[in-house]
Amino acid sequence: LIFDLDSNGHHASYIDFLIEYIVENNPEISLKIIVSPDFKTRHSQIVSKNNSPKIEWIYIDDEQVSILNSKKNVLQNSFYQWDLFCEFCKQFKANHAILMYFDLFQFAAILKQNPICDFSGIYFRPTLVNYKAESFKEKINFFRKEITLRILLKNRKLKNLFCLDSFATTCMQEKWNAQKVKYLPDPVKNFPNQGFDKTSFKKELGIEESRKVFLVFGHLDARKSIDKIAEAVLELESIQQQQITLLLVGKWAEYEKLKYNHLLIKNDYIQIINIDYFIDENEIQHYFQISDVVLALYQKHIGMSGILNRAALAQRPVFCYDYGLMAALVKEYEMGILIKDNNGLQNAFEATINDKNPKVNPSKLGLFSSKNTPDSYAKTIIEACFKA
Repeated sequence: LIFDLDSNGHHASYIDFLIEYIVENNPEISLKIIVSPDFKTRHSQIVSKNNSPKIEWIYIDDEQVSILNSKKNVLQNSFYQWDLFCEFCKQFKANHAILMYFDLFQFAAILKQNPICDFSGIYFRPTLVNYKAESFKEKINFFRKEITLRILLKNRKLKNLFCLDSFATTCMQEKWNAQKVKYLPDPVKNFPNQGFDKTSFKKELGIEESRKVFLVFGHLDARKSIDKIAEAVLELESIQQQQITLLLVGKWAEYEKLKYNHLLIKNDYIQIINIDYFIDENEIQHYFQISDVVLALYQKHIGMSGILNRAALAQRPVFCYDYGLMAALVKEYEMGILIKDNNGLQNAFEATINDKNPKVNPSKLGLFSSKNTPDSYAKTIIEACFKA
């Protein structure tokens, strides 16, 4: 049984990759996939193509959706979802169950009754390694997360805790002897590139050939540092600004966009292109391929990001803040420039515009991409859950 009531971001592709692998390699496994009703609307292609007799899509009903929406408190929400999860495990007599976003259920797994079957979960945001607590609040939060993890790992029903952070995985395995913690690759699918022409695609988007393209990809909000990016490029000389295209690809809520309008519209030189319509999965990588730099400037981001995988696939350098797991990976795999402050960001823009492109290590980028494939991700889960 697969349980995931969030249909945003990576959630759909994570389920899709798991289904594809099971259908092709493990025909003896049947799946019950518990999702919200809007999953079918948002990801109709995934639902329609995965229609094997071994797969059953189960949507929570209107009453359950209503109750879920009424739980504004995160803890109440997670407790209610946990109850649903346990109820479905019992209803379908599951042999094993997988929580696709385990972070939400840590307290529920400690304080509430276990499901009838063994279960596993994907843990996205550990803070054991590469995270320096700067404030008292962060110290308390990081300590709480560590204690919670230690208690969770004693749960006999928890068979595997899949972790997207290899550094944290090693830490838990070696220091806590927690062998049920397993490193999980963060998958990105690489589609065939036949027939794609960079020049034509840039022309279609209206990007002038003389400009350097800086890509911001994903849900556009404050955590993507659009304000810092705008401030940095507006400090450049006008002749340098004329060589910049900011390519913003993703949904941008109006209230968020209004925050930056005063920064972005007060110049006549920087080209700003916002692609805010639905992009088919096999076209996403095109935006990375036409970019000169990928801006992975998350504010104090905890955990992994598929942006690094996509940049590596396209062999493109990234600008990334010097914080957390992402910074450690950028450094280890020589993926681009680590940014410490606003001056550093401005200097990175200026150097790139002056044709001093960030240095990357192509072979290490290739190695990074080869580790983070849909097959390696799905194989890790299936072998740990059913073959151990």
